[in-house]
Amino acid sequence: MTFLPVVERELRAASRRSQTFWRRTVAGLIATGLCGFIWMVDGGSTPPQERGQEIFYTLAGLAFGYSLLAGVGATADSLSEEKREGTLGLLFLTDLRGYDVVLGKLAASSLSTAYRLAAVMPILAIPILMGSVTLGDFWRIAIVLLNTLMLSLSAGMLASAMSRQSHRSVVAAFGWMTFLSGGMPLLALILSRVTGSKHSWLLANASPFLGFGLAFDTPSAPFRLHEKQFWIATCTTHFLVWLFLIIASVVLPRTWHDQPAAATRQTWRDRLRAWGLGSVAKRASFRARLLEINPFFWLASRDFRKPFHGIALVALVALGWLVLWFKYPGDMVEESALTVFVVIIHTALKCWLATEACRRFCEDRRSGALELLLSTPLNVPGILRGQMLALNRHFSPVVGTMLVIDLVIFISKTRDRSASGPGDWALSFLSIMVMFVGDLYTLSWLGMWFGLVSRSPHRAASAALVRVLVLPWVLYILGMITILFLSPAAGNSIPSTSFMVGIWMLLGLGMDFYFANSARRNLTQHFHLVVAQQFTGRKVGLFQTLRGETVSPQRSTPGASNA
Repeated sequence: MTFLPVVERELRAASRRSQTFWRRTVAGLIATGLCGFIWMVDGGSTPPQERGQEIFYTLAGLAFGYSLLAGVGATADSLSEEKREGTLGLLFLTDLRGYDVVLGKLAASSLSTAYRLAAVMPILAIPILMGSVTLGDFWRIAIVLLNTLMLSLSAGMLASAMSRQSHRSVVAAFGWMTFLSGGMPLLALILSRVTGSKHSWLLANASPFLGFGLAFDTPSAPFRLHEKQFWIATCTTHFLVWLFLIIASVVLPRTWHDQPAAATRQTWRDRLRAWGLGSVAKRASFRARLLEINPFFWLASRDFRKPFHGIALVALVALGWLVLWFKYPGDMVEESALTVFVVIIHTALKCWLATEACRRFCEDRRSGALELLLSTPLNVPGILRGQMLALNRHFSPVVGTMLVIDLVIFISKTRDRSASGPGDWALSFLSIMVMFVGDLYTLSWLGMWFGLVSRSPHRAASAALVRVLVLPWVLYILGMITILFLSPAAGNSIPSTSFMVGIWMLLGLGMDFYFANSARRNLTQHFHLVVAQQFTGRKVGLFQTLRGETVSPQRSTPGASNA
């Protein structure tokens, strides 16, 4: 018998897909373009060694962020999707074990992700030729990136093995990675302040951030001084990788089939459902009020807890900033630190909105609920309006709170620099605020459209996020490289920061307008067509969306049924 037969089969199938090649190629081209962009923006006044270090640190940071979150999107719905389709039980009718299925789905889901990271490695090694970094720095960063990617993938597999619903497994995987990355160091910091024990810092070894921070060899923090701590942190996170995979292999054979819940478990489920939906009287009043506005608005807004989830997220990030402020009071009020925290919250809210915008239409289409709704007096504009009202109810409190925080930071920092003028930071921060609102609006419409034409919510959310958050940056980098290439030929100097920020904002808002308008037009014109047809198996690609195309239904030819 072949050892790990599912792994072999999935690797053979994935190696023949054209997407495996093209995604790896695009990742390498993006890293190359970013490397050239940083080199040209720094200009000739900066020594090559310093420019090489900036390239290395920037690429390493972006690759680390990708490794940290790639597994959530790649593997968080791999096993849960098989459960919903009812195909996972067929595998266990054979001689396959839990680890065969887990490792097989891991190989199928993570091959393209691992190839994209591998494509960035040669670009990451270019600063070695400049004398900017050492070979040891490169290999330590490579180990940390691979280790972090494996941890993210294994956390997604565990969440998918324990859940059946797509959004629950994605949220669980993201929550575990957030807790390991930020929660464990924060807990260690609090325990060390409360108890005064140095052993509490051992909890921070589970965070991938610790290994990433200790991998660099700098004059202020030589690697030889924390070499032992680096390897302890690396081994700890690698141990968690295998722990998650072992737990998933043990849990999966016991969770693939539907089982009646125990009395105690069902009681807790009913209590949580009552807490989320409210009491009977409260639900009746809430239902009557929302049905007067829009029936679909009530259908998509029955959970009372969702408007408070975003506030809790902002409060959690603010708590992390406050704890770091107690330890580093001067650094945490710097413009760069505040901007990083603001961008983190903005990105998290954009991802969350895209997921919520996709989930309702995707699940209702799969269950046939949208076809039933279309047979009622409720029309397509009414359904779209109800979904937009639900998203507005869920996210208006947290978006308003975040904009107030942004405005306070902007005004306070602008007043501090009033003597020398607001400078480029004020324009950059203001553009971040404007893009935050524009991206949220676009993700609402684009998320609904991809949720309607995709098989799973997390794939729909990934497609929307790539077009709104990634594609503008790719086009911006290519455009700026072109401008920087043409500037010396025309005798011009490097464009100013204000010019570059303005181009970035105009490009982002222009693409937001195009994608939002295209998705809105597709929803209003093709909603009936897409809901009435079955899944064709065709994927809505990037260029198909740029041309404004939709999914055409399968047409039967005469005599096809007889054939």
